Amino acid sequence: MLPAKTGFAGIQLFIVIALMVNCNHRGKDKVYLLVMIYLYLMKTYLTIQLSSEGATFSDVVELLEDLGFEPIKGQYDFVYNWKRNSNVKDILWFGDRIHTALKGKKVFFRMETIEDDLY
Repeated sequence: MLPAKTGFAGIQLFIVIALMVNCNHRGKDKVYLLVMIYLYLMKTYLTIQLSSEGATFSDVVELLEDLGFEPIKGQYDFVYNWKRNSNVKDILWFGDRIHTALKGKKVFFRMETIEDDLY
């Protein structure tokens, strides 16, 4: 197997190529090429906690959507899908942008950035 790694528009792509030979097909060798593709997408998840003395939920949603977040259901409140490869510096810069956008709104937030694998 020969793994190859490349990045494109926030997607890290791992390609594994394997050759398989079948020697038992009527005396002829058949060669099969197996290609497996693994996609690693960077995502930032955000959980927020509002105060009744601060901004309304709809105002906060609008602010976060302007930053590129999408509201979701489940364990987290919002997700941001990175459109390029990111590093820790990028994530910290983005966290500062979130902080600036929510400053004075009496909103607590928690962010988590992960590589989400699809294959």
